[in-house]
Amino acid sequence: MITHPHIIDFGINKFNSRSVFESDDGRTRFFLSGNKRAKSVNLIADFVPGSQAQMQKKKDGWEINTRLKPGKHYYKFNIDGKDFLDTKNELKETHSELGQTSVYFKTNYTFELYDYPDATRVFLAGNFNNWHVGSLELSLKNGSWKLPVYIPDGTFAYKFIVDGHWITDPQNPILRPDGAGNYNSYISIGDISVFRLYGHLDAREVKLAGNFNLWNYTELVMSQTPSGWEIHLALPPGMYEYKFIVGKEWITDPNTPYFFFRKEGRNSLVSIKPNHIFKLRNYDLAKEVILTGTFNDWDRENYKMVRENIDWIFPLYLPQGLHLYNFVVDGELIEDPNNPESKTSEFGCNASVLKL
Repeated sequence: MITHPHIIDFGINKFNSRSVFESDDGRTRFFLSGNKRAKSVNLIADFVPGSQAQMQKKKDGWEINTRLKPGKHYYKFNIDGKDFLDTKNELKETHSELGQTSVYFKTNYTFELYDYPDATRVFLAGNFNNWHVGSLELSLKNGSWKLPVYIPDGTFAYKFIVDGHWITDPQNPILRPDGAGNYNSYISIGDISVFRLYGHLDAREVKLAGNFNLWNYTELVMSQTPSGWEIHLALPPGMYEYKFIVGKEWITDPNTPYFFFRKEGRNSLVSIKPNHIFKLRNYDLAKEVILTGTFNDWDRENYKMVRENIDWIFPLYLPQGLHLYNFVVDGELIEDPNNPESKTSEFGCNASVLKL
C-alpha cells in the first residue's frame, strides 16, 4: 500500500441537511436558512479575502457563492456580530486562527461500485483512512453505490466491504499484492512520477520499494521496457527514499546522484515537485558540500549537494514558512554567501534564512 510520510488530509462531508452546494458553473454555494430578522450575515472562512465576506439576503435565508479548490475548508457564520457554526454540518474542528469552525470538503473523486444493487451496506477502506472499517459508507443511487471524497495527490490502495465481504474494485484493472497473499485496488491522483531502472533485462522481475510504501517489497512490480524497467506512481510533493529489488538484491538507483545514508546502508533520494533549489557558487575546488538546516534537523551527513557546472545544487521540497540553513564545505560550516539575510540558530551560530 502506498502511504506517505505526512498526514493524509482525506475527508468526506457529513450534513444532516444540505447547506453547501456545488453548482454546474464550478462555484460553491454556502446557504444559511432563516434568520429573516438579521441585519447582516457574513461568512467567516479561511478561503475568503480578509477571512470575512458579506452574504446576500434571499427569500428563505442568506447565501454566498464562491470558487473553491478541492480540499479541506473551514467556515462559520457571523450573524449581527455573533459567530455561529453551521448547525446542518456535523463536521466541526478548531482552526488555528478562526477558532471553532465547521468543515467542508470540496471533493475531487467519487468511489463507485456497480453490480451490487441488492447489497444491504457497502463500506470503503484504504490506506487513506488507515483501513478503518465503518467510517466510509457508500450510498445507493441509480443502481450503483457511490461515495464522493476529497483525496490529495498520491497513489492509494483500497477495497470495498460488501455486507462484510472484502472485494477489490471490479471496474478498476489496477491490482497489486498487499504482502499478505491478497490484492488491493489502486488509484492515482495528481501528476505521475516515473521511476526507471535501465538495464537488468535478464531479470525475471524488478520491484520498487521506498518510504512512500513503508518499504513493502511485494506490491510495486515494475514493467519491462526495451531499455530496462519502469513504474508510474502519483506521489505528493516531498522527499522520498527508495530502492529497486532486482531478483532478491536491493540496489540503489544508478541514475541519481542523491542519497540518504542510514545505518543499514544508503538509499536513493528523490525530490518530488521541489519548490526550491539550493545553490552554492565559487567553490569549484571543494571536494564535498552538504546542505544542513532546520528541515533536516541540522544533519551533516545527508543532503550531499551535487556539482553542476559552477554550482553545487540540491533540489528540495519544503513546506511554507521560514527555514534556516547552512552549507558544510569540506567540514567547514558557512552561511550562504549569496543570501544577505541571516539569523542566529538554536545552536548560537549564524544561519542563512529562506522564506517560502
